[in-house]
Amino acid sequence: MLLRSATSRNRLAATALACGLCLGAAAPYALAVAPVPAAPSAAPMAGNGTVFDWKAGTDDRARNDLLGQVLAGGGPNAIVVVTPGTDDTGLHPRIDGIVGSRDAAYIRYPESFFPLITGKASTPLGLPIFAPTYGASSAVAEQQNLTVMELLKDYDGIVVYTGYSQGAEALGNAAAQASQQGWLGANTLILLTSDPRSPWGIKGWARDLPLSNLVVTPALGLLGIDNDGARDPNATGDVQVISVIVQGDPVSDWQWNSLRPVSSLLVNLAGFVAIHSPGDGPYGHLDGTPSANGISLIKPGAGGGLAEPTMLHSVDGKTAYAVYDTYHPLALLNAMIYDAVGLKYTEGDLNRWDRQAEFFYPMTDVADKKAYGGISIGAGNGGLQPTGPKGISALADGATQPTEKEKAATRGLADHRLRDSNGDWTNPSQSWSGTVPRHGKKESVPVEESTTEVGAGGSVSDAAAETPSTTTPSTTTPSTITPSTTTGDALAGVGAD
Repeated sequence: MLLRSATSRNRLAATALACGLCLGAAAPYALAVAPVPAAPSAAPMAGNGTVFDWKAGTDDRARNDLLGQVLAGGGPNAIVVVTPGTDDTGLHPRIDGIVGSRDAAYIRYPESFFPLITGKASTPLGLPIFAPTYGASSAVAEQQNLTVMELLKDYDGIVVYTGYSQGAEALGNAAAQASQQGWLGANTLILLTSDPRSPWGIKGWARDLPLSNLVVTPALGLLGIDNDGARDPNATGDVQVISVIVQGDPVSDWQWNSLRPVSSLLVNLAGFVAIHSPGDGPYGHLDGTPSANGISLIKPGAGGGLAEPTMLHSVDGKTAYAVYDTYHPLALLNAMIYDAVGLKYTEGDLNRWDRQAEFFYPMTDVADKKAYGGISIGAGNGGLQPTGPKGISALADGATQPTEKEKAATRGLADHRLRDSNGDWTNPSQSWSGTVPRHGKKESVPVEESTTEVGAGGSVSDAAAETPSTTTPSTTTPSTITPSTTTGDALAGVGAD
């Protein structure tokens, strides 16, 4: 009887995971700064249309230069390589906050999910039952990224690779391989948004289930999905990775209470619809700007500042996790319904719905949850430094102190701590029950301390600047980039147009 019950729960888990990977979109990253016009940086890349679509930087696409927060000097001439999500109809304007006015390459791949989503695959009558599986589609995106990474391995300027959902999974997998090949240098930043393989994501949950190998693995195999679990931060070596998570997005922050499976699925489904999918949703306004309804969907961060993420980091490897808070998925779903039928509501209404939804199903903060896959997580950003051109070492002996402009570039990524019931600053607690309300009182269990000290305002203290980055842009002209002539049509055989 126990075995049958466990099997049923795992079948439910496999179904939930399959549904969870169906949706895709794209998103930006951090606080807003003034957009900086970009000069053309790698125009020769424009010739390779089978691997990516090239768009030269233009001032009219600049909105909020979010990426400038984590690049040396704002990185106006950085190249951004974008991998969209599953059938990513909401790619723009959400990605525009990252790209700004920079040159960008958009990876071409099917963006499909057999048997539900055709994406950009070319199928008979456009039917998704003939589309490539999630795994096959993701494998194309992975290979396309590897092609670009090899193409840019000798490039001296800043390169940012960013992906969303299925695109984030493919990019993260490609980065692990390219890191071993030595193709990614200190001038490279990997920005994963809504990664299914985050330490708290849907894939990590599925892999850690009881009898996962016996039930979940073959069930997902029928849909072409690998049961590969949470991403190992060590896999990308010394390459800087930032993983962006909006709490309540079940792809990267799966909510699960084994005593309330139906309610858990309801909340996760609401998270897919209201957080993960919409272009004008939380991922489209991580800078704190209001959505179309005039309300900011990102709550103030742990440091108290508008749209400041709570920063965590992997103890092993070099991955920082920027965790943003938003309203309860059920509250946001209710707001979407109001928008759809043309009903007006206020921020006060949204807060009231949020409290009611929390009472029905208390959410659990990422900082209070155990990471899947045995990944060790520490508080703070783990010494995150701005990414600069080649030839600049973040930890070089005799490195000069960063300028005020360079300090401002990472101010939005400062280590943050929470206030306890006495109003004192403290590290986030850990709670393994999965049922602690995210705005409720949390038990005091110690977590690993970041090596970066934090002041009461959430900013990095002077002690954190003992090994600063020398982030003066290189005066060496970036190497010329010539598209590979041996790539061929990497989309052949998988039905992508």
